[in-house]
Amino acid sequence: MDISRRTFLQHSATAGTAALIRPSIAPAATDRQQHRAIVLWFAHNVTSAATKDQTVTEADVADTLSRCADHGINTIYFQGRYVGPAIYHSKIVAPFDVQPWLTGAPGFKLNEMHAVHGRALADVMERFDPLDVTAREAKRRGLAFIAQISIFDLWFPILRDRFYEEHPEYLLVDRTQKIHAPGLPCYADPGAQEYCLAEIRELLDRGAEGISLHLGSHQVGFWSSELGPVRPDSLGFNMPLVEAFQDRYGVNVLTEDFDLVKWRALHAEFFTGFLRRVKTELKDRPLIVGAPPESFLGLGGRSLGIHAPDYASQTPACRIDLEWERWLQEGIVDAIRVYAEPPHNVSSVERMKHKQDYGEFYFGRETYLVEEIPAYRQQIAQVENSILDGFVIHEESNFEPQMRPRLWEIFATP
Repeated sequence: MDISRRTFLQHSATAGTAALIRPSIAPAATDRQQHRAIVLWFAHNVTSAATKDQTVTEADVADTLSRCADHGINTIYFQGRYVGPAIYHSKIVAPFDVQPWLTGAPGFKLNEMHAVHGRALADVMERFDPLDVTAREAKRRGLAFIAQISIFDLWFPILRDRFYEEHPEYLLVDRTQKIHAPGLPCYADPGAQEYCLAEIRELLDRGAEGISLHLGSHQVGFWSSELGPVRPDSLGFNMPLVEAFQDRYGVNVLTEDFDLVKWRALHAEFFTGFLRRVKTELKDRPLIVGAPPESFLGLGGRSLGIHAPDYASQTPACRIDLEWERWLQEGIVDAIRVYAEPPHNVSSVERMKHKQDYGEFYFGRETYLVEEIPAYRQQIAQVENSILDGFVIHEESNFEPQMRPRLWEIFATP
């Protein structure tokens, strides 16, 4: 076992008091505790579990984490943003602003739900800091506390990131250098890197024991009209990439024909370099990064869902190959959270793990439909009896009383 893997397993073991893991029959899984995690997206929890009022208290947060521990969850991923704004008291990311929820935004039609939801979240932000309370209550229950950042999901008409509103030059740009894609940063650019690293430093200082980089995005569903029709490989012509390609191959991609395979490989190289900087900040704390089984991220086009949109259906507007094998071999990343949405399954993730002797692999799944409880339960059982190192369920808010409380049955013993 390599050093980074051992460190990560030791870190995860601190949550042992909350684990309710059934013995595994898989020989490779009998001597270790699996990572059992739920993403906590506090923004959606606007109704008190106890009183049904349009408010949430610190006691409600504590109740939620107790419920997680009672159902065998040993790790919490705290999603600190509601798309663009921070939903904690951040000094780096501009906080949630209720005003757009009351007045609207161009191209977006408000309804009464938005007003109620916006006021409830604003009320919470005034009364307490969700990050501090969640970190405190997780520690009380022996739950590992990971901070999650959705690095390609930073724009919505009423949920904008103010930094990128002021610095669109750090967003993916088209070949004319005139059109920038809302909410999709270019992490080859030092400005985008520094902003994300500042957010990570703050989260670590506030108690995060590790970082999860989520690569899902809502942006495709709100493809900006100024971008025109979706065109394959039409985004990502940011100057750090343009200049690096010209230095290496003597070709100006803005004005000349170029090798698309080499261009995509350069995007992959720069993204790996960004992850290396993230891991340097974390030192021995774990870094978990998402990846679809196809091993590339497709940005732009018709969405297949929130996770890695359009990575399989067509050539995306910007493709970033994910060098996850290299990440693990070099110790840049400690675990891969595989977005195993249908048609992918537990076996899809196992095939990825079979290729590697380093790092951990988590089965990642969206959780929404009560009707699919038997299928979810079957998959969790398969993970527990597989060579995989655990699972991550997105997201906890769907389990709450105002949403679909029966989803907790996923973790019940059949």
